[in-house]
Amino acid sequence: MFDIEKFVTSKSPTIARNNAEYFELFFSFSGVLLINEELPELELDLDGTKIIVGQPFRLSHPSFRANPQFNLVNANKFMPDFDMQFPLQVAAQPETNADASASIQFYGGYGEGDQLADEAKVLPADSLRVRVFTNDLTDFYEKVPKYVVEPLLDGVRNLTGQWWGGRSYEAVTGALHFIIPVNAESTLEGSAIPICGVRTASDDLVPLDAALWKKASNYIGFKQSSSWRTLELQAYHNFASRDYFGSCVLGCGAIESLRDQILDKAGKKKSDFNTSETDLLKHLSIGLGTLFGRNLRDEEPETFEQLRAIWIARGDAAHGRRPKWITKSGAVPLEDLAPEVFNRGLSRVLRWCQTVDIT
Repeated sequence: MFDIEKFVTSKSPTIARNNAEYFELFFSFSGVLLINEELPELELDLDGTKIIVGQPFRLSHPSFRANPQFNLVNANKFMPDFDMQFPLQVAAQPETNADASASIQFYGGYGEGDQLADEAKVLPADSLRVRVFTNDLTDFYEKVPKYVVEPLLDGVRNLTGQWWGGRSYEAVTGALHFIIPVNAESTLEGSAIPICGVRTASDDLVPLDAALWKKASNYIGFKQSSSWRTLELQAYHNFASRDYFGSCVLGCGAIESLRDQILDKAGKKKSDFNTSETDLLKHLSIGLGTLFGRNLRDEEPETFEQLRAIWIARGDAAHGRRPKWITKSGAVPLEDLAPEVFNRGLSRVLRWCQTVDIT
Protein backbone atom coordinates (compact mmCIF):
# COMPACT_ATOMS: atom_id res chain seq x y z
CA MET A 1 0.00 0.00 0.00
CA PHE A 2 1.29 3.47 -0.89
CA ASP A 3 2.28 5.35 2.26
CA ILE A 4 1.54 8.96 1.39
CA GLU A 5 2.53 10.28 4.82
CA LYS A 6 6.11 9.26 4.17
CA PHE A 7 6.18 11.61 1.19
CA VAL A 8 4.17 14.58 2.45
CA THR A 9 5.57 14.81 5.98
CA SER A 10 9.23 13.83 5.57
CA LYS A 11 11.75 16.54 4.78
CA SER A 12 13.77 14.17 2.65
CA PRO A 13 11.84 11.01 1.78
CA THR A 14 13.76 7.91 0.80
CA ILE A 15 13.19 7.10 -2.86
CA ALA A 16 14.18 3.49 -3.34
CA ARG A 17 16.75 2.44 -5.92
CA ASN A 18 15.06 0.79 -8.88
CA ASN A 19 15.52 0.23 -12.59
CA ALA A 20 14.39 3.68 -13.63
CA GLU A 21 16.59 5.41 -16.20
CA TYR A 22 15.61 8.86 -14.96
CA PHE A 23 13.11 10.67 -12.77
CA GLU A 24 10.75 13.45 -13.88
CA LEU A 25 10.42 16.29 -11.36
CA PHE A 26 7.59 18.80 -11.85
CA PHE A 27 7.57 22.22 -10.19
CA SER A 28 4.67 24.69 -10.24
CA PHE A 29 4.44 28.28 -9.06
CA SER A 30 1.76 30.97 -8.96
CA GLY A 31 4.18 33.69 -10.12
CA VAL A 32 4.05 33.05 -13.88
CA LEU A 33 6.78 33.56 -16.48
CA LEU A 34 6.22 35.67 -19.58
CA ILE A 35 7.82 33.96 -22.62
CA ASN A 36 7.76 35.10 -26.23
CA GLU A 37 9.40 32.23 -28.15
CA GLU A 38 10.30 28.55 -28.08
CA LEU A 39 12.99 27.83 -25.51
CA PRO A 40 15.62 25.10 -25.83
CA GLU A 41 16.14 22.38 -23.26
CA LEU A 42 18.99 23.07 -20.84
CA GLU A 43 21.33 20.11 -20.37
CA LEU A 44 23.33 20.42 -17.16
CA ASP A 45 25.70 18.49 -14.94
CA LEU A 46 24.97 18.32 -11.20
CA ASP A 47 27.54 16.37 -9.20
CA GLY A 48 28.31 14.22 -12.25
CA THR A 49 24.64 13.50 -12.99
CA LYS A 50 22.92 14.71 -16.15
CA ILE A 51 20.02 17.09 -15.59
CA ILE A 52 17.70 18.37 -18.33
CA VAL A 53 15.45 21.38 -17.70
CA GLY A 54 12.60 21.68 -20.20
CA GLN A 55 10.83 24.79 -21.40
CA PRO A 56 8.47 26.26 -18.77
CA PHE A 57 4.86 25.41 -19.63
CA ARG A 58 1.28 26.29 -18.67
CA LEU A 59 -0.56 23.86 -16.39
CA SER A 60 -3.42 25.82 -14.77
CA HIS A 61 -6.59 27.13 -16.37
CA PRO A 62 -6.72 30.84 -17.38
CA SER A 63 -8.51 32.14 -14.27
CA PHE A 64 -6.43 30.22 -11.72
CA ARG A 65 -5.34 31.99 -8.54
CA ALA A 66 -3.39 30.20 -5.86
CA ASN A 67 -5.62 31.03 -2.89
CA PRO A 68 -9.04 29.28 -2.48
CA GLN A 69 -11.73 30.49 -4.86
CA PHE A 70 -15.50 30.15 -5.15
CA ASN A 71 -17.21 28.05 -7.75
CA LEU A 72 -20.97 27.84 -8.25
CA VAL A 73 -21.34 24.85 -5.90
CA ASN A 74 -19.61 26.66 -3.05
CA ALA A 75 -21.42 29.93 -3.72
CA ASN A 76 -24.76 28.12 -3.51
CA LYS A 77 -23.94 27.12 0.06
CA PHE A 78 -24.56 30.73 0.98
CA MET A 79 -27.19 31.61 -1.67
CA PRO A 80 -28.95 28.37 -2.75
CA ASP A 81 -30.95 29.93 -5.60
CA PHE A 82 -28.10 31.99 -6.95
CA ASP A 83 -27.28 31.02 -10.56
CA MET A 84 -24.22 32.97 -11.62
CA GLN A 85 -24.08 33.62 -15.34
CA PHE A 86 -20.70 35.35 -15.23
CA PRO A 87 -17.13 34.31 -14.43
CA LEU A 88 -16.77 33.69 -10.71
CA GLN A 89 -13.01 33.72 -10.86
CA VAL A 90 -10.81 36.42 -12.34
CA ALA A 91 -7.04 36.37 -12.70
CA ALA A 92 -4.62 38.99 -13.97
CA GLN A 93 -1.85 37.82 -16.29
CA PRO A 94 1.13 40.01 -17.22
CA GLU A 95 1.94 40.53 -20.87
CA THR A 96 3.84 42.93 -23.09
CA ASN A 97 2.44 45.25 -25.74
CA ALA A 98 3.73 45.64 -29.28
CA ASP A 99 5.96 48.51 -28.09
CA ALA A 100 7.44 46.20 -25.39
CA SER A 101 5.69 48.10 -22.58
CA ALA A 102 4.16 46.06 -19.77
CA SER A 103 0.41 45.52 -19.45
CA ILE A 104 -2.13 43.30 -17.71
CA GLN A 105 -4.71 40.99 -19.29
CA PHE A 106 -7.69 39.71 -17.29
CA TYR A 107 -9.14 36.21 -17.67
CA GLY A 108 -12.41 34.99 -16.21
CA GLY A 109 -13.60 31.46 -15.48
CA TYR A 110 -16.00 29.35 -13.45
CA GLY A 111 -13.70 27.03 -11.52
CA GLU A 112 -11.59 23.92 -11.67
CA GLY A 113 -13.68 22.43 -14.45
CA ASP A 114 -12.52 25.10 -16.89
CA GLN A 115 -10.50 23.73 -19.75
CA LEU A 116 -7.24 25.24 -20.88
CA ALA A 117 -8.77 27.14 -23.79
CA ASP A 118 -6.99 27.79 -27.09
CA GLU A 119 -6.30 31.36 -25.99
CA ALA A 120 -4.49 30.02 -22.93
CA LYS A 121 -1.85 28.32 -25.03
CA VAL A 122 -0.02 31.63 -25.12
CA LEU A 123 -0.57 32.41 -21.43
CA PRO A 124 2.46 32.84 -19.17
CA ALA A 125 4.06 29.60 -17.94
CA ASP A 126 3.49 28.36 -14.41
CA SER A 127 5.35 25.03 -14.31
CA LEU A 128 8.76 23.54 -14.93
CA ARG A 129 9.86 20.02 -15.83
CA VAL A 130 13.26 18.67 -14.76
CA ARG A 131 14.68 15.27 -15.69
CA VAL A 132 17.31 13.71 -13.44
CA PHE A 133 19.19 10.82 -15.05
CA THR A 134 19.73 8.50 -12.10
CA ASN A 135 18.11 5.37 -10.69
CA ASP A 136 18.29 6.69 -7.13
CA LEU A 137 16.84 10.17 -6.59
CA THR A 138 17.49 10.32 -2.84
CA ASP A 139 20.51 12.62 -3.03
CA PHE A 140 18.80 14.93 -5.53
CA TYR A 141 15.47 15.44 -3.79
CA GLU A 142 16.72 18.66 -2.17
CA LYS A 143 19.66 19.39 -4.46
CA VAL A 144 17.55 20.00 -7.58
CA PRO A 145 15.30 22.68 -6.02
CA LYS A 146 18.23 24.31 -4.20
CA TYR A 147 20.96 24.19 -6.84
CA VAL A 148 18.97 24.10 -10.09
CA VAL A 149 15.42 25.46 -9.92
CA GLU A 150 15.85 28.36 -7.49
CA PRO A 151 19.06 29.76 -9.04
CA LEU A 152 17.60 29.36 -12.55
CA LEU A 153 14.45 31.30 -11.63
CA ASP A 154 16.60 33.91 -9.90
CA GLY A 155 18.50 34.33 -13.15
CA VAL A 156 15.26 34.60 -15.15
CA ARG A 157 13.97 37.31 -12.81
CA ASN A 158 17.21 39.27 -12.90
CA LEU A 159 17.52 39.17 -16.67
CA THR A 160 13.86 39.84 -17.55
CA GLY A 161 12.72 42.14 -14.73
CA GLN A 162 9.79 39.78 -14.03
CA TRP A 163 10.07 40.20 -10.26
CA TRP A 164 7.12 37.88 -9.51
CA GLY A 165 8.39 34.96 -11.63
CA GLY A 166 8.55 31.65 -9.80
CA ARG A 167 7.46 33.27 -6.54
CA SER A 168 4.28 33.16 -4.50
CA TYR A 169 1.79 35.59 -6.04
CA GLU A 170 -1.18 35.32 -3.65
CA ALA A 171 -0.39 38.44 -1.67
CA VAL A 172 -0.08 40.46 -4.88
CA THR A 173 -3.51 39.58 -6.30
CA GLY A 174 -5.27 39.96 -2.94
CA ALA A 175 -7.65 37.76 -0.96
CA LEU A 176 -10.88 39.46 -2.11
CA HIS A 177 -12.39 37.60 -5.09
CA PHE A 178 -15.83 39.00 -5.75
CA ILE A 179 -18.58 41.16 -4.26
CA ILE A 180 -22.30 40.30 -4.39
CA PRO A 181 -24.91 43.05 -3.84
CA VAL A 182 -27.93 41.53 -2.04
CA ASN A 183 -31.40 43.00 -1.38
CA ALA A 184 -33.71 42.53 1.62
CA GLU A 185 -35.01 39.24 0.16
CA SER A 186 -31.45 37.84 0.08
CA THR A 187 -31.36 37.72 -3.70
CA LEU A 188 -28.92 39.28 -6.12
CA GLU A 189 -29.44 42.99 -6.68
CA GLY A 190 -27.73 44.08 -9.86
CA SER A 191 -24.49 42.42 -10.93
CA ALA A 192 -21.84 40.64 -8.93
CA ILE A 193 -18.36 42.14 -9.27
CA PRO A 194 -15.27 39.93 -9.68
CA ILE A 195 -12.22 41.42 -7.94
CA CYS A 196 -8.54 40.93 -8.60
CA GLY A 197 -5.68 43.00 -7.22
CA VAL A 198 -3.11 44.22 -9.74
CA ARG A 199 0.45 45.42 -9.31
CA THR A 200 2.29 46.89 -12.27
CA ALA A 201 5.42 45.42 -13.77
CA SER A 202 8.82 47.10 -13.82
CA ASP A 203 9.66 49.53 -16.60
CA ASP A 204 12.53 47.31 -17.74
CA LEU A 205 10.43 44.15 -18.08
CA VAL A 206 11.16 41.97 -21.12
CA PRO A 207 9.77 38.56 -22.10
CA LEU A 208 11.97 35.50 -21.64
CA ASP A 209 13.61 34.46 -24.91
CA ALA A 210 16.06 31.71 -25.85
CA ALA A 211 19.15 33.88 -25.34
CA LEU A 212 18.10 35.00 -21.84
CA TRP A 213 17.03 31.44 -20.96
CA LYS A 214 20.52 30.14 -21.76
CA LYS A 215 22.10 33.05 -19.90
CA ALA A 216 19.92 32.34 -16.85
CA SER A 217 21.42 28.84 -16.71
CA ASN A 218 24.71 30.48 -15.63
CA TYR A 219 23.09 31.03 -12.24
CA ILE A 220 22.63 27.28 -11.71
CA GLY A 221 24.92 25.94 -9.02
CA PHE A 222 25.38 29.57 -8.00
CA LYS A 223 28.05 30.02 -10.67
CA GLN A 224 26.95 33.64 -11.03
CA SER A 225 26.22 35.94 -8.10
CA SER A 226 22.78 37.56 -8.07
CA SER A 227 23.90 40.54 -5.90
CA TRP A 228 22.09 43.88 -6.01
CA ARG A 229 19.69 42.98 -8.84
CA THR A 230 18.10 40.21 -6.76
CA LEU A 231 17.60 42.65 -3.89
CA GLU A 232 16.01 45.18 -6.24
CA LEU A 233 13.46 42.73 -7.63
CA GLN A 234 12.74 41.31 -4.19
CA ALA A 235 12.00 44.87 -3.04
CA TYR A 236 9.43 45.21 -5.84
CA HIS A 237 7.83 41.91 -4.89
CA ASN A 238 7.69 42.85 -1.21
CA PHE A 239 6.09 46.21 -1.98
CA ALA A 240 3.50 44.60 -4.26
CA SER A 241 2.81 42.09 -1.47
CA ARG A 242 2.28 44.99 0.96
CA ASP A 243 5.40 44.27 2.98
CA TYR A 244 6.39 47.94 3.15
CA PHE A 245 9.00 47.49 5.87
CA GLY A 246 10.85 44.80 3.93
CA SER A 247 10.59 46.63 0.61
CA CYS A 248 12.40 49.80 1.71
CA VAL A 249 15.07 47.86 3.63
CA LEU A 250 15.70 45.67 0.56
CA GLY A 251 15.62 48.69 -1.75
CA CYS A 252 18.35 50.44 0.22
CA GLY A 253 20.20 47.13 0.42
CA ALA A 254 20.23 46.99 -3.40
CA ILE A 255 21.68 50.51 -3.63
CA GLU A 256 24.29 49.77 -0.96
CA SER A 257 25.26 46.54 -2.71
CA LEU A 258 25.78 48.37 -6.02
CA ARG A 259 27.70 51.11 -4.19
CA ASP A 260 30.00 48.47 -2.69
CA GLN A 261 30.46 46.92 -6.12
CA ILE A 262 31.63 50.30 -7.46
CA LEU A 263 34.07 50.68 -4.57
CA ASP A 264 35.41 47.13 -4.90
CA LYS A 265 36.17 47.59 -8.60
CA ALA A 266 38.12 50.73 -7.78
CA GLY A 267 39.93 49.14 -4.84
CA LYS A 268 38.33 51.67 -2.47
CA LYS A 269 36.49 51.55 0.85
CA LYS A 270 33.64 53.55 2.37
CA SER A 271 36.17 55.32 4.57
CA ASP A 272 37.65 56.83 1.40
CA PHE A 273 34.46 58.85 0.97
CA ASN A 274 35.68 61.15 3.78
CA THR A 275 32.11 61.49 4.98
CA SER A 276 29.61 59.54 7.07
CA GLU A 277 30.12 55.75 7.12
CA THR A 278 26.37 55.10 7.09
CA ASP A 279 24.63 57.98 5.25
CA LEU A 280 23.68 56.70 1.78
CA LEU A 281 22.67 60.22 0.68
CA LYS A 282 26.20 61.47 1.29
CA HIS A 283 27.76 58.40 -0.31
CA LEU A 284 26.02 58.98 -3.66
CA SER A 285 26.71 62.71 -3.62
CA ILE A 286 29.79 63.91 -1.71
CA GLY A 287 31.43 60.46 -1.56
CA LEU A 288 31.24 59.49 -5.23
CA GLY A 289 31.99 63.10 -6.14
CA THR A 290 35.23 62.98 -4.14
CA LEU A 291 36.39 59.65 -5.58
CA PHE A 292 35.06 59.65 -9.15
CA GLY A 293 33.73 63.12 -9.90
CA ARG A 294 30.12 61.86 -9.93
CA ASN A 295 27.44 63.42 -7.75
CA LEU A 296 23.81 62.27 -7.97
CA ARG A 297 22.48 65.37 -6.20
CA ASP A 298 24.15 67.69 -8.74
CA GLU A 299 23.57 65.59 -11.86
CA GLU A 300 19.98 64.44 -11.31
CA PRO A 301 18.24 66.36 -8.49
CA GLU A 302 14.92 64.60 -9.10
CA THR A 303 16.54 61.16 -8.86
CA PHE A 304 18.35 62.28 -5.71
CA GLU A 305 14.93 63.19 -4.28
CA GLN A 306 13.81 59.59 -4.93
CA LEU A 307 16.90 58.33 -3.09
CA ARG A 308 16.09 60.58 -0.16
CA ALA A 309 12.51 59.25 -0.05
CA ILE A 310 13.72 55.64 0.00
CA TRP A 311 16.37 56.40 2.63
CA ILE A 312 13.91 58.16 4.94
CA ALA A 313 11.37 55.31 4.56
CA ARG A 314 14.10 52.80 5.36
CA GLY A 315 14.98 54.76 8.50
CA ASP A 316 11.34 54.75 9.59
CA ALA A 317 11.09 51.00 9.04
CA ALA A 318 14.36 50.24 10.82
CA HIS A 319 13.17 52.14 13.91
CA GLY A 320 9.70 50.64 14.02
CA ARG A 321 7.89 53.70 12.68
CA ARG A 322 5.23 53.78 9.96
CA PRO A 323 7.31 54.32 6.79
CA LYS A 324 6.43 57.32 4.64
CA TRP A 325 7.47 58.42 1.16
CA ILE A 326 8.57 62.02 1.66
CA THR A 327 9.27 64.29 -1.33
CA LYS A 328 8.71 67.94 -2.21
CA SER A 329 5.12 66.98 -3.03
CA GLY A 330 4.47 65.93 0.58
CA ALA A 331 4.51 62.85 2.79
CA VAL A 332 2.59 59.69 1.79
CA PRO A 333 2.41 56.51 3.91
CA LEU A 334 3.87 53.66 1.89
CA GLU A 335 0.58 51.74 2.03
CA ASP A 336 -1.03 54.63 0.11
CA LEU A 337 1.78 54.96 -2.43
CA ALA A 338 1.26 53.52 -5.92
CA PRO A 339 3.70 50.61 -6.44
CA GLU A 340 4.98 52.08 -9.70
CA VAL A 341 6.12 55.22 -7.84
CA PHE A 342 8.28 53.14 -5.49
CA ASN A 343 9.53 50.91 -8.32
CA ARG A 344 10.47 53.74 -10.64
CA GLY A 345 12.11 55.72 -7.85
CA LEU A 346 14.34 52.81 -6.86
CA SER A 347 15.03 51.92 -10.49
CA ARG A 348 16.15 55.47 -11.33
CA VAL A 349 18.68 55.48 -8.49
CA LEU A 350 20.11 52.09 -9.44
CA ARG A 351 20.29 52.92 -13.15
CA TRP A 352 22.26 56.09 -12.32
CA CYS A 353 24.66 54.11 -10.13
CA GLN A 354 25.32 51.82 -13.09
CA THR A 355 26.60 54.81 -15.08
CA VAL A 356 29.40 55.50 -12.58
CA ASP A 357 32.49 54.63 -14.64
CA ILE A 358 35.61 54.02 -12.56
CA THR A 359 37.91 53.25 -15.49
